[in-house]
Amino acid sequence: MLSEHADRVCTFFAVDFEPHFGVKLGSIAEEIYAEHKPTRISVTPPVAYNFAWPEDRILMILGFQRIAWQTLGLSAWQKNLKRHSTVMKSALEAIGAKKLNRIGFKVQAFLPLSMSHAELSQLMFGSFLVPAEELQDVCGEVDDPLVQIQGKSDDLQYSIVFSAMNSQQITEQFMHVPNLEHFRSHKFLDTIVKGFHDGIAKGDCFYLDIDLFQRDVSADALGRFIENSLNKCDEIAGACVRRLKTQPAK
Repeated sequence: MLSEHADRVCTFFAVDFEPHFGVKLGSIAEEIYAEHKPTRISVTPPVAYNFAWPEDRILMILGFQRIAWQTLGLSAWQKNLKRHSTVMKSALEAIGAKKLNRIGFKVQAFLPLSMSHAELSQLMFGSFLVPAEELQDVCGEVDDPLVQIQGKSDDLQYSIVFSAMNSQQITEQFMHVPNLEHFRSHKFLDTIVKGFHDGIAKGDCFYLDIDLFQRDVSADALGRFIENSLNKCDEIAGACVRRLKTQPAK
C-alpha cells in the first residue's frame, strides 16, 4: 500500500539512548561526512550534527542521545536501508551505546483513494467509529472524524492516527513536519519541499500517521527492527484502507 504512493509518504526513524558525554561526537561526524558526502552539514544546539542530502530528500541527525533519519518520500528510506542501518550501527558502536531507550519508525502517509473528504469521512463512521447518527445526541452533527488507537502487535508497540483530509488540512499537517528547512538545496530558489507539498496537496486524501516502537532493548535489536518496521507499517496501512472501504452495511 505505501509503496504504491511512495511520493506521498514522510518517514522518521530515531534511536534514543543514554547520553555518553565523554564521546567525541565531532570525530564520529567527521567519519560520516568523509564517507557519505552529505550536500549540507550544520550544527544545532546543544550539540547535534545535521547531515542533509536534499536532492535525495534525506536528513540524518547525530546527537548525544539520539540518532535519527528523516525522508520526504518512502523510496528515500526504502532504497537506502542498508546505508541507514550501517551508519547507525557504526555510530552506536563508536558512542558505546549498548542499550537503547527507544527505537521508533514513523510514517505519515497522504493516501489518495479517489474519494472526496466527505466520502472518506462518511466511510470512517461505521468502519472505525459508530455511525454518525448515533453520535448526534452527544455532539450534534459530525462530519470530520479523527481517530487514534494505541496497542501492541507481536513485539512492536504502535500508535496510529488516521483521518480524512482536504487540501487545506494537508497543507496544515505538512507545515508541522519538523526539519523541513534542511531539505532545501537553495535558500531562495529551492523547489524540493514545495514540489513534495504540491504533490500531496492535489486533492483530498486518507491520512495515516503510524508510529511503531520498542523500548529498553539491546542495540543488537536494531537490525531486526529496521527490517520489520517498514513491512509492518505497510501491513497496517493496507489493513486500514481495506477496513475503510468495506464499511459494514447498516
